[in-house]
Amino acid sequence: MTAVMEQFGGRLVKTLGDEIMCVFENPSQAVIAANEMQLAVRSAGESGHFSTGALSIKIGLHCGPGVEREDDVFGEASIIAQQVIRQAKADQILASSETVQSLPLELRYGTRPFDQIEAEGRDGMLDIVELLWEVDDLTQVVDTRAVKREPGHVRLRLRYGGELVELSEARASLTIGRTEQNGLVVPTRHASRSHAEIEFRRGRFHLRDMSSNGTVVTTEDGETSMLRGESFQLRGRGSFCLGGVPQRNPDGIVEFECE
Repeated sequence: MTAVMEQFGGRLVKTLGDEIMCVFENPSQAVIAANEMQLAVRSAGESGHFSTGALSIKIGLHCGPGVEREDDVFGEASIIAQQVIRQAKADQILASSETVQSLPLELRYGTRPFDQIEAEGRDGMLDIVELLWEVDDLTQVVDTRAVKREPGHVRLRLRYGGELVELSEARASLTIGRTEQNGLVVPTRHASRSHAEIEFRRGRFHLRDMSSNGTVVTTEDGETSMLRGESFQLRGRGSFCLGGVPQRNPDGIVEFECE
């Protein structure tokens, strides 16, 4: 990723675990580099360059004011970029709508609305756009029709053991953890004291991991996502496990159903 970054004029600011933070002089360079990073990682995996097998990355972008000092970036640029990346899944590139609007027309092809959330570090809402990267040439025209937003939810049911908890507009947030101060107590030793939080925003339920061991979400179609300090939009039915994979931690499994 850093090799691709340098190729398109980016600068590495710092590493955070398995993440990198980098800056570019303009959003066009950043978007092209993001596309090439995804292609490079996929190609390396298919060529057997990783001992662990194929790897996936996710990328979040925001173009805005900020201050770069030594090995960090402060201000809106950093805050919003981190908020965008928390919404992304593996193999996705997400960007703020301001970033996409600042691109030349040929680089806006292959984008579509993704979500709208409350912005952090500034007033108002943050519109997030997905950049479809699975093309070899970003100037190639792909499907640019706006996707229909998924209908919102009105109720979320959580089941743990014999307990049923419901969230809705009337009860819009809930903390989950192993101690009694949480709205839903999951007393497994793998769970943190305050392990996760669910918030209801604009018709969507967002699960945010706040733990040291992570949270594994499994959807009804069998897809799994590992969260470590990240957010996940709950859809349909499924389950999430506090503190590890469900097979090794069956006492940490909470079932969910969105209506």
